[in-house]
Amino acid sequence: MTPRERFAYGFVGGLCIYLAKLAMLTTSGAISVGADLPSIGYLYVLGILATAALGGIVSYALESHNVLIALYHGATAPALFAFLSHAPK
Repeated sequence: MTPRERFAYGFVGGLCIYLAKLAMLTTSGAISVGADLPSIGYLYVLGILATAALGGIVSYALESHNVLIALYHGATAPALFAFLSHAPK
């Protein structure tokens, strides 16, 4: 895989969390077709894009050699950084 592909698949992997949540909301009936969607702020969208970019960077840094590995690295990047950012007790 090229570095650009690694970043792109990691970016998509970073978006998988939000896409899964959206799918869960639509299948549970919480959001119906034709309903007015709640408005989200630009900071929330910026956070989603930052999380996805983080997934792409991690996938690139870990030199993912496979599409599924790159998606996995992208999807688990937020959990990795949350774990590393907590101070030991």
